[in-house]
Amino acid sequence: MNRDFIVTKEHRRFTEFAGAIRKDVTIGICHGEAGVGKTQSARRYAHWDTLEPFIQAWGPRSVWFPRIVEGFGLRGVRDGRCGGLLVVDR
Repeated sequence: MNRDFIVTKEHRRFTEFAGAIRKDVTIGICHGEAGVGKTQSARRYAHWDTLEPFIQAWGPRSVWFPRIVEGFGLRGVRDGRCGGLLVVDR
């Protein structure tokens, strides 16, 4: 995580919004002026700095997810889809 990140009122609102999207398994759009922290809040919420190296090493989910499902003999597991969040600058 970026150690210089400052948790602001807007970031707390973003995490509340993202949590609601995740809970309701729906799609949300976060939009606003460029430079106010939307992307940084999304990266922090998703723990992107921790996950990015693994995603780069493993490749697309379409390659490894079916192997995990098959390898563990999981039944009833589809593709792990959940809600999503789109961040857009004005």
